[in-house]
Amino acid sequence: MKTTYKILKVIHGFPPPYFMAGSEVYSHTLCKELVKMGHQVFVFTRIENEFLSPMR
Repeated sequence: MKTTYKILKVIHGFPPPYFMAGSEVYSHTLCKELVKMGHQVFVFTRIENEFLSPMR
């Protein structure tokens, strides 16, 4: 029986088309590979939009 996990990835910028630094690209690749392995992956990130009000 294969063990699968629910994984939360916390990153300051995601996905790579909007943020192209190393950590975002690495996180995107890592998450895709974890999903291919059968794990559930969730990403928690910020929204960078100066027109949106901050969360409270």
